[in-house]
Amino acid sequence: MKTEKPLLEYIARPHRDPDYISERGVEYFWAPDWLRNAGGTIGRIKVIKRTNASNSEVDLYMISKYGNATFIRGRIQKAFKKWHEDRQIDYLLLGTDPEEDLKVNW
Repeated sequence: MKTEKPLLEYIARPHRDPDYISERGVEYFWAPDWLRNAGGTIGRIKVIKRTNASNSEVDLYMISKYGNATFIRGRIQKAFKKWHEDRQIDYLLLGTDPEEDLKVNW
């Protein structure tokens, strides 16, 4: 059985500064965009929340054009977790829901 290739989707670069730039110059845009810009090739990223008995953590995954998720490793993951932790005080002060920030709007 032949699988169909997905339609290529045009994703525009956000009109703001990236939230993080890797050592290789790859731009990452966290909420609400959830994008990765690698030399003009823009891809989607997704946050997956893991909850266990003692705490919950968030992890970033790169989403392929076929919908497969690949775990993002290293400094990018650490930078995202720091961004997410730094936002906790904003959630308290602004009275917003952190779960809303983690949702992907695409």
